[in-house]
Amino acid sequence: MNRKRDMEIKSKTYKPVPNLTSSNEVSWHTRSIEEVVESLKTNIKTGLSKKEAEDRVGNYGYNELEEKKGRTPFRIFVSQFNDFMIWILIAAAFVSGIIIREITDAIVILIILVINSVLGFVQEFRAEKALQALKELASPGALVIRDSQESSIYSKKLVPGDIIKLTAGDLLPADC
Repeated sequence: MNRKRDMEIKSKTYKPVPNLTSSNEVSWHTRSIEEVVESLKTNIKTGLSKKEAEDRVGNYGYNELEEKKGRTPFRIFVSQFNDFMIWILIAAAFVSGIIIREITDAIVILIILVINSVLGFVQEFRAEKALQALKELASPGALVIRDSQESSIYSKKLVPGDIIKLTAGDLLPADC
């Protein structure tokens, strides 16, 4: 899928997966394979078609937990001034410039504050980007059957009704 479609999918409100565990019904894990396959409108041999899987991503969204949004660059910059020592330096600049009338000292202190803030901002901004890149790299995969063929996909693209092929030692991609 392209990046624009990914953004559209993330910003959409989704239907819940059909709730088959209401008080008068039996939980998924207690149902027979045939009942689950029928409820999810899938086929155990051929899996979902690629078209149906895309439609379900559009209906149910990605298989991932909602994350709170990262900090904006503005918030990262403002957070550089949220430190006790920074406030002491701001007070020192104020006292030097206004009360003692040592403008040069006040300007030097303010320049140091700005340099410190810019360097802190650059470090934190890069760290946020690196963390986001690591999350993208660490996206677990899943082996599914779609259109009668085994395909390796990112776990976030799993949809209700996908037939997942597991081997010994695999993580359950639905729990990732």
